Amino acid sequence: GKISGEAAFKLHDTYGFTIDLTEQMAEEQGLTIDIGEYERLMEAAREKAVSFSPRSSDPHRPTSI
Repeated sequence: GKISGEAAFKLHDTYGFTIDLTEQMAEEQGLTIDIGEYERLMEAAREKAVSFSPRSSDPHRPTSI
């Protein structure tokens, strides 16, 4: 069987599971992870976080929190 990258990403994003832990647990159950999908979702999340960072060029965004 295979764990979707989306499921692996949700485990990381929601519960703090590292991909290493998820891979280890999957392997113990004879499963694999769609790493490509996981990495695409991680990259999209990084880009989203950067676009919402206080250092963005948006003049209406506060520069300190």
